[in-house]
Amino acid sequence: MHIEKHPTLSYCPRCGKHGILFKHKKCLVCNECGLEYYQNVAAAAGCFIFYNDFILLAKRAKEPGKDGLDLPGGFCDPGESLEDAVRREIREELFLDVYDLTYLTSFPNEYLFEGILYHTCDVFFTARADHMCEKFCEEEISAVIKVHQFDFHEDMLVFPSGKKAGNFLRKKLSKTGERT
Repeated sequence: MHIEKHPTLSYCPRCGKHGILFKHKKCLVCNECGLEYYQNVAAAAGCFIFYNDFILLAKRAKEPGKDGLDLPGGFCDPGESLEDAVRREIREELFLDVYDLTYLTSFPNEYLFEGILYHTCDVFFTARADHMCEKFCEEEISAVIKVHQFDFHEDMLVFPSGKKAGNFLRKKLSKTGERT
């Protein structure tokens, strides 16, 4: 069995001893107490918010993807459903409540944050808003952009999983001739 030293996790979360090592791709093992610590995929949720005939996109205020366009959303907290997570994130980022939240699709993603690569499963929803957000969390977002749904293209989005979800949505809308 090949075991490598973990570049970012130095101490065992159970016994506190130094020397936790990779056993395989997602499993670390402590040489002292034998703990097998699994780094599983993190769940994240994003949302295509429709306001009239427009989709609301967020311009990121910080890394990763600073100044790129993204969907409102974020990571799921412990004990929280993906639906609750995306609603919470939209309220925190856009100060907006949405309705008609509907599952769209999911894609795997890699999220590099402060030098650590996180593997995620990004789940995407669609929802509607009654009004355009008038203010937003400037720590997270530098602008909110509204793009007409028929002018939207997945290449506008900064993250690969968002691009895939955008392509999925665009194809779905063109097949059904759906309008918001």
